[in-house]
Amino acid sequence: MTRLIPKDRSSIQVAAICVLEQEFSAMATALDMDFDECPGERLGKLPNDTNSYTPGQIGNHDVVIVLLPYTRIEPAIAATASTLLSYPQIKVPFVVGVCGSALKDQEGDDIILGDVIISTYVFHLSYARIVSGGTIEPYKDVAATLGRAPKAISSYLLKCQSTYKIQKIQEKFYKYVNALL
Repeated sequence: MTRLIPKDRSSIQVAAICVLEQEFSAMATALDMDFDECPGERLGKLPNDTNSYTPGQIGNHDVVIVLLPYTRIEPAIAATASTLLSYPQIKVPFVVGVCGSALKDQEGDDIILGDVIISTYVFHLSYARIVSGGTIEPYKDVAATLGRAPKAISSYLLKCQSTYKIQKIQEKFYKYVNALL
């Protein structure tokens, strides 16, 4: 059964916020339906919002993807705030992108191209320091200062960290890689 395109922005509860064009392209490719390519009215945005949005559907979820116009902190904050004003029902905003500051994982292994990183919180390097070996160490209570993820997301992330879920993800990964070969 084909889902209908929403009549307005109120059904969109997930935002994927991208800094680089490559990140945006990867997210847009993941859309099962791009609402801008469908006939009918566009979902639009608030009058003074200068962001460009790509609303669509991934699975059963209506999402909006925004490509931030600049990589500097202040314009990124303003663009993200505009997103939350134009799409006020957003409950899950994801920052999608290349993690330029991740040097090693928790086991000390290098993080390489293709690795997926899911963070439980985000911090700006102003709130951390690089210690011996290149490890980034947040200052005390930085998560409390910048805020943690909502309980529903924290609970889901905890489930994803379980041995069971990691094993299932690995099984699916190997299945898809074998299908490609």
